[in-house]
Amino acid sequence: MNIEQALQQALTDLERELQSKKSAFARELGEIDARRTQLIAELDAIGRLPERRRSFVSRIGRDYQCPCCWIVKESESSIQPVASSTDDDHFECRACGYKLLVRSGNR
Repeated sequence: MNIEQALQQALTDLERELQSKKSAFARELGEIDARRTQLIAELDAIGRLPERRRSFVSRIGRDYQCPCCWIVKESESSIQPVASSTDDDHFECRACGYKLLVRSGNR
């Protein structure tokens, strides 16, 4: 193989290598776009935190409302008492798993 043939083979090899990266780059750009969209939505939600904080109500009917679901997801979920071996009150949200500890004497 002479130098010209080696150069042509190198070009062919480089072209194949770059073409194989093309779909990976496109997939990565799609992931970046999706992540960008998610970040914009989260920033928008954070911008609405003061409004959601002001509109929080402690109870939904008879149940206490989960502060995490309200402030993070903008959804209403109840936080339920959980059995405990201490004098403290324990609550847990079945929707998001948030746990709240109310120390004895803080009610």
